[in-house]
Amino acid sequence: MPFDYIRTVKILGNDIRSRSQNKELFGETLAPATVMVVSVTASTSQGNPLEPEELEIVMEACNMAEALQEERVRMHQYVEQRMALNAPNLCAIVGAGTAAMKLMDWDY
Repeated sequence: MPFDYIRTVKILGNDIRSRSQNKELFGETLAPATVMVVSVTASTSQGNPLEPEELEIVMEACNMAEALQEERVRMHQYVEQRMALNAPNLCAIVGAGTAAMKLMDWDY
């Protein structure tokens, strides 16, 4: 999932080696198997830390992506609540949640 990746980037920051060994940091973010993959990958990584300005840009992008996801969820909840009024027959057939997902996935 892209948002697991974003949360992982935010947790690790520039301190990849030491933070990747602290499995408690990833408790609610990643599955245990994925935490193990991150830990092993980080321990063998030969990458260089980002410059402070670059790290700030990356963190800002992560925050922006999380904010966009939160807004998307809010919009979906709103559309789902309104579906019974706007498309009662569709809601009766597939349910409000499914109808809202289909409606929001349509490209105009």
